[in-house]
Amino acid sequence: MEKYTKEQEEMMWDKYYTDIQVLTMTDDNNITKKSIKQEKGIFSGDIKDGIFGEEVVKNFLIHKKEGIFIRQSDPNNLQERKEWDLMFNFPDTIELNTIVPHRGIILYEVKNEVYIISGKDFTFKTPLGKIKTIPIPGRDKGNLFIEFEYGYNNEPSGIQVTKSDVWVSIILAKNEIWFIEVDKLKELIENSNFEIKINYNKKTPSKGYAIPREKFKHHFLVEKIK
Repeated sequence: MEKYTKEQEEMMWDKYYTDIQVLTMTDDNNITKKSIKQEKGIFSGDIKDGIFGEEVVKNFLIHKKEGIFIRQSDPNNLQERKEWDLMFNFPDTIELNTIVPHRGIILYEVKNEVYIISGKDFTFKTPLGKIKTIPIPGRDKGNLFIEFEYGYNNEPSGIQVTKSDVWVSIILAKNEIWFIEVDKLKELIENSNFEIKINYNKKTPSKGYAIPREKFKHHFLVEKIK
């Protein structure tokens, strides 16, 4: 593998984010990927990441699970944002399962696993005009990150404060959405000894449990996005 400088690596990641594949709905109600140019920095900040993931999950629930969308939590209401992301109802004909655990209003907590990124090739022009293509390795530790504290003051967040019924982790790099009922997720964490990790978003730390995906996949309902 050809070596490259730190500046080249930063430029490659910048290009990756501005040319990222996003999920959209086609006229025949199939979920597909469409490449669009995003403004630099659109993935900066927890709320922007969250809202992006919420749109994907919202479309999935509407078009694939017959969900009746009510509303998203108010981005200007910090307390509401902490407690839930999406509010849905479903027809009585829908079979109850992990995604629809009961009748009536269902609240979803959506987390976009932005640190899981698939590898890809990057093509650039050298100062002498030569075109080169080098691989950018993907990033995937094999875990789901379940946040429980945020910031330098260790403020409770994520699983500690959510009032949602269902926890949703979306992995765009894998075209997957992972669902688990919040009560079952709390029980799984309580009865396990998961490693605690610290992630940094704009240098602000968030602490969370690292759940190995393959080992604990049977606790989740995993839907592929095609």
